[in-house]
Amino acid sequence: MPNGRDHLEYKDFGAHDYHEGSHKCKHGCESWMGSAMSGAPAGVDPFGKCPSNYLKDIPESFGRPLSEKEILNDFINGRIESLSRKINHLEPFKKTVEESKKVTKVWLVTRVEYLEKQNKKYEYRMARIKEKILEAARE
Repeated sequence: MPNGRDHLEYKDFGAHDYHEGSHKCKHGCESWMGSAMSGAPAGVDPFGKCPSNYLKDIPESFGRPLSEKEILNDFINGRIESLSRKINHLEPFKKTVEESKKVTKVWLVTRVEYLEKQNKKYEYRMARIKEKILEAARE
């Protein structure tokens, strides 16, 4: 209970709910979605969770209900923590991807060198065939 109150859990926020005819979220969070564009207040994903759609009863803080600012603050901090956990989870895969990129680069360089050698062989063979054709034409 930092700052003397229980903070709202990010996982307990629900999704946005856009009206059929209107493009605004019905929970009043100022998020909107159109056919080609979408938008939301800073820190809010218009496709993700809605800061105005808390699925549980909002607790009181010092005998008064939480303000919209406190709810949004808990929501954004929870979103930051959630994204940080995802980054930490994906961090080990970064090394694997980097190694894979190196192997792919080595393979590509080797393949290009091989194809260049093959091209030189074919060019040499084509030059020999042209010489034979020219000699046959002279006779």
